[in-house]
Amino acid sequence: MSLTIQIPQNDPVDALFDNAGTVGQGQPVADCSVVGVEASDEAMQGTTDKVTRLAADLVASAMAEGERQHRTGRQQLEHWARVGRAVSSRQTAARRRVEEALAGRLPIGELGTEDGAVFNAEINAAIEEQLATTDYGSLLAAQGVTTVALSEDGQIVEYRPDGTRTVLPE
Repeated sequence: MSLTIQIPQNDPVDALFDNAGTVGQGQPVADCSVVGVEASDEAMQGTTDKVTRLAADLVASAMAEGERQHRTGRQQLEHWARVGRAVSSRQTAARRRVEEALAGRLPIGELGTEDGAVFNAEINAAIEEQLATTDYGSLLAAQGVTTVALSEDGQIVEYRPDGTRTVLPE
């Protein structure tokens, strides 16, 4: 099966974000880029192109790293996908040790340097995914915590657990 991620090759990163839109019932999609994905193999003949969303930071990172590696952003994303697939699919003793450590059944100190690097990468990816999908303001409000954040126009706003908010003086 081949997977081709179609990204304009010489467009600035901002051009990729022009397609950001909404999902569900008008919920905004923030920091995402729409790209075409074409999947094909003998079992999938006749399928049409599919669209997926990639995190904007991932696309920007791929474009920056691709430039350093003399690849386009698309080529860098494909490279990362292939490397990730290869690493994820290998069921070596080392991979099983990392999975055991991730599950808390093996002390982290028992991992070697390379296994530790894979462990850290897995933890980092999990944290980034959780940060991107969690509404911490709502979680903290449910616990009775007042929070402060910058509004879209740069004002400091205090958000109270009862749902009220106040713009704070500068």
